[in-house]
Amino acid sequence: MFGRSLLISCLVGAGCSDKSTGTNDSGETGSGEPPTAQITAPTPTETVPEGGFYIARGLVSDPDDAIESLVVHWFIGDEEIPRECPQGIHPDSDGLTACDVSFSLDKPLLRLRVEDNDGNSSQDTVTVNLEPATAPTVTISEPITGAEYREDDTINFVGTVSDGEDRPESLDVYWEAEYTGSEESGPGPQILDIGSTVAPDGSVTGSGIGLLTAFPSSTALQHTDYVIRLVAEDTSGRRSQTQTSIKIYPIEAPPEVEITAPASDTIFEEGDLILFEATVNDERDPLDELDVLWTSSRDGEIGNDSADSAGTARLAIDTLSVGSHLIEIAVTDREEEPRTTTAGVTIEVTEAILEDDEAVTGGSD
Repeated sequence: MFGRSLLISCLVGAGCSDKSTGTNDSGETGSGEPPTAQITAPTPTETVPEGGFYIARGLVSDPDDAIESLVVHWFIGDEEIPRECPQGIHPDSDGLTACDVSFSLDKPLLRLRVEDNDGNSSQDTVTVNLEPATAPTVTISEPITGAEYREDDTINFVGTVSDGEDRPESLDVYWEAEYTGSEESGPGPQILDIGSTVAPDGSVTGSGIGLLTAFPSSTALQHTDYVIRLVAEDTSGRRSQTQTSIKIYPIEAPPEVEITAPASDTIFEEGDLILFEATVNDERDPLDELDVLWTSSRDGEIGNDSADSAGTARLAIDTLSVGSHLIEIAVTDREEEPRTTTAGVTIEVTEAILEDDEAVTGGSD
């Protein structure tokens, strides 16, 4: 019916509308009836996302030539060069044609042009309503905020991406990390090579071990607080990101401890106030939360005061018995399987030497 109406309008001398030019490229009228073209998708009332992937569809016919011999071209706006369509430039045997297109706010017009073997051509146009494009939506479900890991732990990364215009797998998606919590200027965000993939449903997954290898070795182990970001950019250049924060500690190791005072083999008199000092360290636990226990080989447990936040443990005691003592300090961390490190120093406590007047006084008693 469409082709018949088009033919009648041309025969009565009124000329053809935009839907059928009825001319060849040289401006001369071709022989036979012109082909017909109709855009079936999108429709004039359809709302299409700006910049989104869209499959335009149309129907062409010709009363004189074989359908498959017709040449079809799709255009956006005032483009002069036709789009390259997966289907090629010929319709199928039913006259159906399709092409992958996208629209912008300054180009909402779609044109379908068909030409027959005689040089006759027709075109159809549709102007769509465009919904302004939005940036991708991004979420992270793993790692969770506040999670703690060791340098050699495998970290699983799970998130989702979506976009109003582009398919998830066409988005540019990557994970990055940046250390925080220090006044030092760091190297900035580092993209993580964790083999992440984007599924058609928008899920993003990946995993990595040795995450700190993304940072300079001279600075990575000085930091434990890291921000993990999932970044997605669509084909129109709009970018979104979301983030979570985690802690990464060095490979698990027992605490470190060293007695710094007094020197080994120091001799004290009975009743002297003896000050023991030690330095403690741990790769994860706060130093003032480590368990500290001082013991004597002669007197047993003699103190359990914690170290200060700088890692200095002190014990002042004046009640050690006379004799040789191996003084040990044991430091235990707070891992699920606690580890203990000890250090020792040998001292001698001798009987107090009485002054002469004390000896005389004592003798008169």
